[in-house]
Amino acid sequence: MGSIGIVYGEKGQSDKAMYYLQLAMMVHREIGNREGEAISLGNIGNVYQLEGDLDRAIEHQELALRINREIGNRESEANDLAVWELIWNESQCAKALKYYQSALIIFEEIGADKPARQTEETIAQLKRLLDEHD
Repeated sequence: MGSIGIVYGEKGQSDKAMYYLQLAMMVHREIGNREGEAISLGNIGNVYQLEGDLDRAIEHQELALRINREIGNRESEANDLAVWELIWNESQCAKALKYYQSALIIFEEIGADKPARQTEETIAQLKRLLDEHD
């Protein structure tokens, strides 16, 4: 169901995407699959971001982050922390920088070299933006 929702999201059909993603989230929640629930919440957040509803996007990403922390899924936690272009777009660069720095630590701890390099690049961009605004 979640995959169907993602496809609809990629096709720009947000209503259908949201229907399938929320259905997937409810099923994961009902059967106690916390990891699947977190994935669904993150995907729902992505749809809200595409629709321009950044408040709801951030809310769902934070819920996904909370679950991944609770279940100890470090890689997904780092990935959740590394999607904070939502906040970055909202001109909250300092908060986004904090999240990306946390993600970098986790990526380095788990040996995820490629995401670590990408996160380092994003951190450098954020620092430049913050320097420009000071």
